[in-house]
Amino acid sequence: MFSRKQWALLLVALLAVCCWNGQAKADDPVAQMDALYAQRGGTDAIPKQILELAEKAFAATPKYDIAWRAARAAFWICDRTESKEVKKMYGKQAWDWGQKAIELNPNGVEGHFFACCGVGEYSKGVGIGKAVKDGLAKKFETYGNRAIALNPAYDDAGPLRAMGLYYQKLPFFLRNADKAEDYFRRAIAAAPCMIRTYYYLADLYREDKKWDKARAAADAGLAQSGCPENAWECAYFKEQLTKLQAALPAK
Repeated sequence: MFSRKQWALLLVALLAVCCWNGQAKADDPVAQMDALYAQRGGTDAIPKQILELAEKAFAATPKYDIAWRAARAAFWICDRTESKEVKKMYGKQAWDWGQKAIELNPNGVEGHFFACCGVGEYSKGVGIGKAVKDGLAKKFETYGNRAIALNPAYDDAGPLRAMGLYYQKLPFFLRNADKAEDYFRRAIAAAPCMIRTYYYLADLYREDKKWDKARAAADAGLAQSGCPENAWECAYFKEQLTKLQAALPAK
C-alpha cells in the first residue's frame, strides 16, 4: 500500500504529465490544425484560422505536414462557395500549398491530391474553358493520377472522385461520361460510406437523362450512414442527394 506521501507524489507526477501533454499539443501547429479542421462546418471561418496558423508555422519550420494541411484548408474554403473570386483566390492557395508539400515529400499522396483540388477550384474561378486553353487540364491530370498511384483510397477515395468529377465537368468536346462513371464506381468500391460520391454519380446520370440509374445511385447513397471522418460533408451531400432525387422525373 502507498503511504499518503507516496500517493501525493504520484498525483503530482500524473498532473505534471497531463499538463506537459496539453502544452505539447498547444505548441504543435499540426495538432492545432487537425483540432480546428475537426470542427469545420459550412463556413470559411475555421479554414481561415488554419491558414493563418500554417503561414506562421511554415515560416518558422517548413514541414510537409503543415503544407498539405494548409492546402486542405484552402480547398475547403473553395468547396463551400460558388464565388468565382473566392475559388480563384483560395484555389490558387490550395494549389501552391500542395506544390510546397510535394517539394518536401514527392511521395506523399496528400500534396498531390490537394494540389489537384486546388487546380480544379482555381480553374472554376477563371473559367473551365480558359483553364483548358491555359493547360491546366494537364496539370490536374498529373496531380490526380499521381495521387491515385500513391493511394486511391485516400480521403475516402478522394483522388478517384476528383478524376471522375474532372471528366464529368470538362467542356462538352472533352467531357467523357464513361470515364467519369468508371472513376465514381471505383471510388464507391473503395469507400462505400462516402455519400458525396453517390451524389456526383447520380448527378452524372441526371445530366445524361439516365433517370433509372440516377434514382438507383441516389437510393444507394441515401442508404449510407456516412463516413465518420467526413461526417459534416456526408450530412451535407445527403441533403443535396435528397433534393436531386426529388427533382428527378417521375417513373
